Amino acid sequence: MEGGRPTFPTEQQIPGASLASVGAGHIAIKLAGVLNTLSTETHLVVHQDHFLRTFDPIIYKTLSNWAKHTDIKIHKKSKDVKVEGTKGQTLTVHTDRGN
Repeated sequence: MEGGRPTFPTEQQIPGASLASVGAGHIAIKLAGVLNTLSTETHLVVHQDHFLRTFDPIIYKTLSNWAKHTDIKIHKKSKDVKVEGTKGQTLTVHTDRGN
């Protein structure tokens, strides 16, 4: 009995996706970074001026500089107001800043 052979999907076989990660903690940052690396349109909704506020300033400044060179769209000083959609399907996050 022979085993399977790994295959790699083409870009056309991978459906486009987008994700909004709401929060400024390390889990939200990791999630945004991983999904952005996988070519997912990624939005990070942060309620304050910067993420990882409780961390040492050198950490959040370094990560902020890194994020500027990615395709992650960071929405600073935004509050999520409403989430619309049906569970298990596409959801839309509305913020108080209209983004």
